[in-house]
Amino acid sequence: ALLQGLSLFDLERPNIEAGQTWSAMHYTKDDEAARLCSQYPGAGSLLGLRKATEDGINWLESGLAAA
Repeated sequence: ALLQGLSLFDLERPNIEAGQTWSAMHYTKDDEAARLCSQYPGAGSLLGLRKATEDGINWLESGLAAA
């Protein structure tokens, strides 16, 4: 099941990253973007297995700021 989840994450990764980037750019002007941005870091445990440390920290920082 873990390998299936990682494969699905890898397949959808460009879309996930694009959504996080968009929400991080718009959270100060849009409540829905802020809600989404604050949820991206905790969206799943697979993120920690696939995201580099620096990227993960950036997601956490923007999520915290949006919250």
